[in-house]
Amino acid sequence: MKHEVVLVNPPSPFLKDQLVMPPLGIMYLSSWLKSFGIDAVIHDRAGTDKKIPEAEITALTATTPQYPYAVDAIESITHKTKTVIGGAHASSFGNCMDFDIEVHGEGELALYNIVMNNKYDIPLPRIYKGKPIENLDSLPFPDRYWDGFKKYQYNHNGIKFTTAMTSRGCPYNCAFCFSMLGKKVRNMSVERVIAEAAQIQNMGFDGIMYYDDTFAINQERTTDIAEGLHNIGMKFRCFTRANTINEKLLQVLKKNGCVELGMGVESGSQKILDTVLKGVKVSDCENAIQLCRDAKIKLKIFLMIGLPGETAETIKATKQFILWNQPDDYDISIYTPFPQTKLWDLHRIGATDIEYKEPIDYNHMFYKSVEGKYKSNVRTEDLSFEDIEHARHELEELKEAY
Repeated sequence: MKHEVVLVNPPSPFLKDQLVMPPLGIMYLSSWLKSFGIDAVIHDRAGTDKKIPEAEITALTATTPQYPYAVDAIESITHKTKTVIGGAHASSFGNCMDFDIEVHGEGELALYNIVMNNKYDIPLPRIYKGKPIENLDSLPFPDRYWDGFKKYQYNHNGIKFTTAMTSRGCPYNCAFCFSMLGKKVRNMSVERVIAEAAQIQNMGFDGIMYYDDTFAINQERTTDIAEGLHNIGMKFRCFTRANTINEKLLQVLKKNGCVELGMGVESGSQKILDTVLKGVKVSDCENAIQLCRDAKIKLKIFLMIGLPGETAETIKATKQFILWNQPDDYDISIYTPFPQTKLWDLHRIGATDIEYKEPIDYNHMFYKSVEGKYKSNVRTEDLSFEDIEHARHELEELKEAY
């Protein structure tokens, strides 16, 4: 049987466990296309190399470390098909010449147009600029009924979780970040968020990890969502920033089933935070950690080393930050440069002290990997590639110190 569209999720063998977070992006695409009567199926290559089903259009999504595996996937196809690449890598880098068509930005409207144009033999441009969907309530819930969904297992303290989103876009200006969803924040209605949570609950889940860039921007909306989740008995986790939380909000989150917050701190050095336009003070981050501790909400922070201006002293400041504040948990990544970010542009005009490897090895820039696999693609005026790799390892080991 030849389908209209096969949606392919490439494998992520570089991860500690690639069967934790289901591919939410193509699950949205699947339900979106099906809502128009389009024959779309998901083919997930995580943990398998099964043959890709025949289709008029084979559409893949890929992060940057997934991209080589996306290319491998289409090279394995023996039937005639039009190949489409979308996702973060295509949106940031472009020039994905291994594919017939590439989509930059959100995929729903773009992929629908590609399918319709192909159906009626209308010429297809090589690059589609995906327009953002303004009314996110018009999106059907992500397709959680495809065969491979159940193989994803995500447990937190014995609670069975899966993933969801309540908004798209991020209004902040972090110089290391590229957001394919844009700077304008578009929110789903509270009613839609709770309705989706109820569907997830009916599928046997007791918790949701919300993947919004910053969940708690609007305190009133956040409160309404938290109370709605509590009313149906769902636990949740979400991401926030140090400058968007306060004691009152944390009390609401704790009362209504928030089991953990994630917060980007990036560095214990104010110099580094100012350089990357983080928009917060080190003291804000310290205060947020204490507020979460007082509210008895677990907090996981995210740190990054190798940013412009990184020195032995700024690394020491991050080490002291960890030891003094003792967050419940933390992850450390090594800065990797991406096109269409402010730091990328500053480097290209010689305005930072960062030196990149040429070519950048994006196969070793992953966020969650096996210890010892992390490689630095950057060095600063004071720190070599090896210094940064060693510093990351030392900071990771601090978890054993408290």
